[in-house]
Amino acid sequence: MNHRFRTCQFALAIALMSASAGAQNAPPELPPDSASPVPPAQVSPPSPRVQEAATPAKPVSTAPTAIDTKPALAPPVRPPRLKMPTLGWDINLEGAYGRYFPGHEGFGFARFRGGLLYSMDPVFYALGLTYDWSNLQSATFGIQAEAMQLEAGVWVQGGAMIDKQAHPGAMFALGWSVLGVELQYRKFDPYDWGLTAVAKLRIPVTFISKALE
Repeated sequence: MNHRFRTCQFALAIALMSASAGAQNAPPELPPDSASPVPPAQVSPPSPRVQEAATPAKPVSTAPTAIDTKPALAPPVRPPRLKMPTLGWDINLEGAYGRYFPGHEGFGFARFRGGLLYSMDPVFYALGLTYDWSNLQSATFGIQAEAMQLEAGVWVQGGAMIDKQAHPGAMFALGWSVLGVELQYRKFDPYDWGLTAVAKLRIPVTFISKALE
């Protein structure tokens, strides 16, 4: 009995000695305020590949792309009315037949005109010298001016003349394309001063030659 009691006392003593030795070896506890702060963890930025993978892809538009159907602009062209004026030669042939009053004689003539042509397209101006042969006078000389609007085909003429008997005269004509009418005020021997009215055919040699080039 005494032997068991001593054994228990011995074991209890060993346990107390072990507990005392453990308490001495344990590190002292620090107060809550003196605890050192733990630095936050440093996070490195993601790599470009990671950023590209994380970036959402832009939506692809499925709408049809508008196509510019406007025609390409051509270089500016100078309008005909703004073309530079030119000066050239002019040849005009005419034939006519009508009546001479007051003699009531049949009257016909053939005329040649040569001179200069000033063009401000589509308007043309001509000035030239004329020679007429007629059944009432073999030689009449004169000067004639003409203006023509090419797009409309309308032309007008005016001039003065003198025959080989030194009888002066004047003329005025109006026409379209190659057809026209002409009035003359002049004198034929043995008649007194009178008026001639004729229908005539006009052949603009200059314009025909340019059209054939």
